[in-house]
Amino acid sequence: MHEALVRLFRERPTLAPQLLTEALRVPLPAYSEARIEEGDIAQIVPPARHADAVVLLLNGKPVHAIVVEVQLDRDEDKNFVWPMYVVGLRAQVKCGVTLLVVAPDPSVAAWAAKPISIGHPGCLLTPVVLGPQAVPIVKDVETA
Repeated sequence: MHEALVRLFRERPTLAPQLLTEALRVPLPAYSEARIEEGDIAQIVPPARHADAVVLLLNGKPVHAIVVEVQLDRDEDKNFVWPMYVVGLRAQVKCGVTLLVVAPDPSVAAWAAKPISIGHPGCLLTPVVLGPQAVPIVKDVETA
């Protein structure tokens, strides 16, 4: 299931921004192109970390990036890894970054939506979570 969901985002780069704006009402800057980038978000000290998918929105130059993480179970390590993805990618592409967590299980979605304290006063990362309650129901074949 994890790989199938990741593949949806990798094969259709416009899916992440579409879900963010339409299903989750997250505003994004104007862009003319969405493309998949490598999920390797370098850091000075190993180990290497790999996001499930990175979508880069461009309007001649990068205007926003989306880190897509598919989460099927709770994983407390993500509280340390996700902030690194966001700030590492922000430094790489020199624009804003949104963390989109796709969680098909309602309890995992609730867990993933909790703000993550970075440790610096006032600095919280609140993941944007696409859980089952936010997925639009498709009722006709043409739309599907």
